[in-house]
Amino acid sequence: MRNYQAKKNNPYYLPTILYKRIIYTLKDHERRKSDDINFETNAIKSAMDEILEEYKKGIMDNILYDKPYPLDADYSTYRRRKQRFIYDVARRLNLIENCPSREKNI
Repeated sequence: MRNYQAKKNNPYYLPTILYKRIIYTLKDHERRKSDDINFETNAIKSAMDEILEEYKKGIMDNILYDKPYPLDADYSTYRRRKQRFIYDVARRLNLIENCPSREKNI
């Protein structure tokens, strides 16, 4: 499954290079966790805390293992929440400056 981000009506759109960088940072997170890279680890953990519990596994399985989303919610729901999560990680890593206001628990 391709890592695709919608360009239209997407306030969380990132430049392609930055989007791919965050995807690969997340994929490499498990291996690098043992290296104790505190800043990245804290940014990812705090962004994960913003995701509702029922979507965490589906989003992370899709990012890490390219698994399809579970059928417990619509595809667009998972896609939207994944995009917000990736944007939130980039924001927490100080890779982007402006951030749309949004409510907690995406």
